[in-house]
Amino acid sequence: MKSLLGNQTKELSASSVSRLTQQWEAEYDQLCKRDLNKRRYVYILADVIYCKVWMDDKLCPLVVIGVDDVSCKEMLVVVDGYRESEVSWLEVLASLTYQGISFASELAVNDGAFGFWNAVTKHRPTTRHQCCWVHKMGNVLNKVPKYVQPRMKKRLHAI
Repeated sequence: MKSLLGNQTKELSASSVSRLTQQWEAEYDQLCKRDLNKRRYVYILADVIYCKVWMDDKLCPLVVIGVDDVSCKEMLVVVDGYRESEVSWLEVLASLTYQGISFASELAVNDGAFGFWNAVTKHRPTTRHQCCWVHKMGNVLNKVPKYVQPRMKKRLHAI
């Protein structure tokens, strides 16, 4: 807990941690079982969160956020997966379909990880792919000389 909350953990008793864990598990269970077919998501954002808390360095949360046609964002899923593997992403996409999501949306945005793109292509072949702008800018900056990067980064952010 210290790695998550810092020194504040001194005041958390075992019963408090147990109670919080039960509450979070119930909230997570509701998140996983809710019906998603009431809204249409124009595009989804998908990524992996790497943190040092997990015991297994290959295990990490896979996150998908849906964006509807009025730009409202909603967390669709947070689930454990192995790195950014195609199999893990296929499971995520299948679970979203099971929850009723109709995200044969126009677009899926990701950092460019091939596991995600392969899964989207297999699961929803009509969905277009786009690399997120932060990663796209990083890829561009890596191709130019170091002395040009600060000025170019500033100009890219202005766009």
